[in-house]
Amino acid sequence: MTPIDGCPRMRVVRALQGGLISLGAPLGWFLLGLLDVRGFTHSPLLYAYMFLGTSTAFSLFGYLIGAKEDESLRLSLMDHITGVFNARYFQMRLSQEFATSIRSDLPLSIIMFDLDRFKLVNDSHGHPAGDLVLKRVAQAIHAAVRVGDVTARVGGEEFAVLLPNTDGPSAALIAERVRETVKGMTIVLSSRKTVSVTISAGVITRTDHPECHFSELFEYADQALFKAKSLGRDRVVLA
Repeated sequence: MTPIDGCPRMRVVRALQGGLISLGAPLGWFLLGLLDVRGFTHSPLLYAYMFLGTSTAFSLFGYLIGAKEDESLRLSLMDHITGVFNARYFQMRLSQEFATSIRSDLPLSIIMFDLDRFKLVNDSHGHPAGDLVLKRVAQAIHAAVRVGDVTARVGGEEFAVLLPNTDGPSAALIAERVRETVKGMTIVLSSRKTVSVTISAGVITRTDHPECHFSELFEYADQALFKAKSLGRDRVVLA
């Protein structure tokens, strides 16, 4: 899926920190040479060995620690069932992209998706089947958006897509493409039974509602989704 934007690669940061810490040993050795400590041996090869050895060891150790931190961060911001981002990351990116949208006077759109009558899937086929359906739908949504857009699971069967620099008509086209894709899917369960679902969507664009705070944009998109549900489901409604 999409990399976690805006988060530093801790493996690189820790490797650089380890490299800086490692300079302590050769620097100390060099200072001992300047002080002309009795019995101290001046050797360029020894300096080189100490510098390369300590910098390599500390940098590698820092890289491994940073890699663990990167993985922990990734897991904390991903939905474990679908593999897309979770609500926490979506809200963080929404705040960032909202500020960029205002500063640069660019459009910013949100699509809210909700699977129609999803409870029937769980009741008829069990929760493992429901999880598989969620995963397949998440993949369909993610495949329909661009690199740089943010797909997240923000509720039980509810997904949200954040589309920077995207106006309302373009966002509605993406939502409609997802709706048609999901409607045409046949999902094969582990029991070899098949299931089909439909999806409803609500769309909102910041430039159409310039007075809204980013949290209100999210709420209005959700209201548009609710209207799509009330009008008969399996449709896209613009806020």
